[in-house]
Amino acid sequence: MIVYKASKKQFSRDFSEGCIEDIIRNSVQEKLNKKVGESEYRSWANSLPMIGLLLTGDDIPNDAGIAIEYSIPSTQNRIDFIISGQNKIGEDQAILIELKQWSKASLTNKDAIVNTRFSHGKKDTQHPSYQAWSYSMLLKSFNVAVYEGNINLLPCAYLHNYKEDKVIKNDFYREYLEVAPTFCKDDKRELKQFIKKYIKYGDKNDIIFQIEN
Repeated sequence: MIVYKASKKQFSRDFSEGCIEDIIRNSVQEKLNKKVGESEYRSWANSLPMIGLLLTGDDIPNDAGIAIEYSIPSTQNRIDFIISGQNKIGEDQAILIELKQWSKASLTNKDAIVNTRFSHGKKDTQHPSYQAWSYSMLLKSFNVAVYEGNINLLPCAYLHNYKEDKVIKNDFYREYLEVAPTFCKDDKRELKQFIKKYIKYGDKNDIIFQIEN
């Protein structure tokens, strides 16, 4: 189940009009019959305009696909943001973006685990790169459209409030950073280049529909 699906052009219009978080909340309530908590609503209000600003301009095609809050079947996991389209040789691409509002994190000695503050206090949690990569592996393992349809998945994470501090990109997490790069507050240009590298043309094959169905 995908909560929101649109072209980049429509998504840009929705976030620029300041209503994207309301659209998502209403869609969650309608499609999932679920009440949205205040913290989840705030996360959309804070994060979605940040990714929306990155997509502004014609260098990323207006007919690229956008999906928000894709629930991976048979799991409790949801992919925050997907951008779909074709690369320069016409291959289907889907960029999976894990969005985080974090501003600080601490190293741990546990594989793929960092420590950060949530509303109820500090706790150990998955590194964003590991989280994004694990979602891509879940899709590859069960989704026929991905497994048989030659849809390339490109996972990454965007921590739009986080200033690089040699923690979140520490060499300890290199294994996951290499397969799913993490982009911080000052990496906006690098993230846009990452998107442009894989999304040269719009989504001509309705990739998001294929993944969802």
